Amino acid sequence: MEASFGLEAFPGVAFGQIPARALIGQFIDWWRGLEPATEDQREAHARLPGAIRLLDTVSALTEEQARRDRL
Repeated sequence: MEASFGLEAFPGVAFGQIPARALIGQFIDWWRGLEPATEDQREAHARLPGAIRLLDTVSALTEEQARRDRL
């Protein structure tokens, strides 16, 4: 998305340091607000719903595993 649309979501923050919920929120904002104009942008935009679902699933699984480890 950043390369296709020339955006920078979290300047100065390493990708691995971005909280999943913040990243999901950014992806949702982009999916709702961006209007793709090129084929590259349309392709990147079309991948957002899958990325959102995947991040949400992994985030939920990680939270569940953390809860189990505390018990």
